[in-house]
Amino acid sequence: MKKLAIINLLVAIVVIILLGVAGAYLQKLVTHEPVNAIQLISTPDCDLSKAPCMAGNNIRNINLKLIPPINYLKKFDIELDVKGFTEETIERVIIDFSMTDMEMGVSRFELKQLEGKTQWRGFAILPVCISGRKDWQIQIFMKTNQNSYIAHYSLVIEG
Repeated sequence: MKKLAIINLLVAIVVIILLGVAGAYLQKLVTHEPVNAIQLISTPDCDLSKAPCMAGNNIRNINLKLIPPINYLKKFDIELDVKGFTEETIERVIIDFSMTDMEMGVSRFELKQLEGKTQWRGFAILPVCISGRKDWQIQIFMKTNQNSYIAHYSLVIEG
């Protein structure tokens, strides 16, 4: 009887370890950035909680607007306008919220294209950080028929 209990315990431990490894691998897949993505950098002093912010290079720009008020556990709207992508068809736009050195789970949302080729809309809901932090890193992942792009922004939630 003790042998069976020990075997069951060992099997349970192996299953827990395998689930942990699988979860870590899936998390890596979900948050993996495209390897050859073109980086679009935002203005460092832009405050997304108060005004839209632009990220771009000399040719392509992504203007991100979060519709206030932005509070934890409450839905807020996201507007995205793109310029300079005339030769490319945008296939997918995803927004990802994370914190530096803090595991906040997956806060990733897909935006939907409006009738015009330059406007994308969606919404997000952010979790509460139990440490009280309010500083978020935002990445826009954009996939076109020719390239992948990543735009980086910062957000500090007020209140």
